[in-house]
Amino acid sequence: MVSHHRRWLVAGIVSGLVAFSQFTPVFARPFGAARARRPQIRSLSVSPQTVLSDGGPVVVLIQVLRARTCVLSLSVSVPAQRFSCTRDVERRTVELPSNKAGVSQTIHVRLVVHGLFGSASKVTSIQQTWAAPATVTDGVLDGQLLRDGLALSFDGLPPIPDVDALPGDSIVLLAEATEPAPQTTNGNVAFSVNGQEVSGCTAVPVALDGSVYEADCTYVFQNSGTYVLGAQYVGADGSLGSAQNEIPVATPDEAAIVDQECAEAATMAFTC
Repeated sequence: MVSHHRRWLVAGIVSGLVAFSQFTPVFARPFGAARARRPQIRSLSVSPQTVLSDGGPVVVLIQVLRARTCVLSLSVSVPAQRFSCTRDVERRTVELPSNKAGVSQTIHVRLVVHGLFGSASKVTSIQQTWAAPATVTDGVLDGQLLRDGLALSFDGLPPIPDVDALPGDSIVLLAEATEPAPQTTNGNVAFSVNGQEVSGCTAVPVALDGSVYEADCTYVFQNSGTYVLGAQYVGADGSLGSAQNEIPVATPDEAAIVDQECAEAATMAFTC
């Protein structure tokens, strides 16, 4: 009798264990499914991976899975981007500022994705170089005004008005750039007048002229007045430099004085 009850008890325990083992996966399955559906970041890449010290655009290529929202942030002062990333592949552009650190720096790019079943994050980096700033000077050369001044200085007439250019003259905008050693001066100059870029002169390469690196641009001041000439240098190594100079262009009365004196010089065999 005892043996019979013992067999019954063992059989009941075994049956219970079998039933439990059959039902356990049913309870565990939802938790495993949630883990399987968490968002994933398959890839995070940047192009270019190295940026010069003057900054510029960087393209971030993102490949995600099961994500709803993405947040892209950088370790420099650039506003974070929050956007819907339900597509598998996203392409975003960020504008890096110029490097103010004084040394080359590593910029960290962090992506955080959110989905229905959690979040995921990934970090990559951009290298930003640094180059010492360049020294830039600028000015103008009015060839006609220079010839006028030379002619008048020979015939004893009063000097021409203190102006840098005459209205309507074809003049040359000039800029000199020098990068500190051991850097090599090699870059472009963008000229502007009163804050407006000069057409055709937004990327004039510097060239060695004697002992200085110069860039020039032909321009015509149509009207009298004071103009602000600007020259912005960007080196191939990211070195930056700029100059700004006020250019007085002769008024009609000042231009008339030059013409009158040149007429008198002509009577003495001098030609302006």
